[in-house]
Amino acid sequence: MTLNGKCITEHIYCNPAAGLVRRVALEKDGHEGELEIISAVLMKPLRLEMYQRHRDTLERADWPISVQLAEIAFEQVVSLARAKQAQDTDACFHGSKA
Repeated sequence: MTLNGKCITEHIYCNPAAGLVRRVALEKDGHEGELEIISAVLMKPLRLEMYQRHRDTLERADWPISVQLAEIAFEQVVSLARAKQAQDTDACFHGSKA
């Protein structure tokens, strides 16, 4: 993936039951770095969270992301969820697919 002109290679892990997606950037030698980015859907109360944490301790870490980039990411997640909901309620499978 290219982000802000920089090539980034990641391992991405999904746990649908927990509502988690973990992204772990790879170092130049191919090993996973010590930090991971978490995108989570939490149910009670319903909310989305995105944060960075240490892989070993699971402690949250400072993450230099702008509010604007976070808003864009959340808008895309909500858009995909709405498309999936529309697909699931479309008995004839017409319209856009998520």
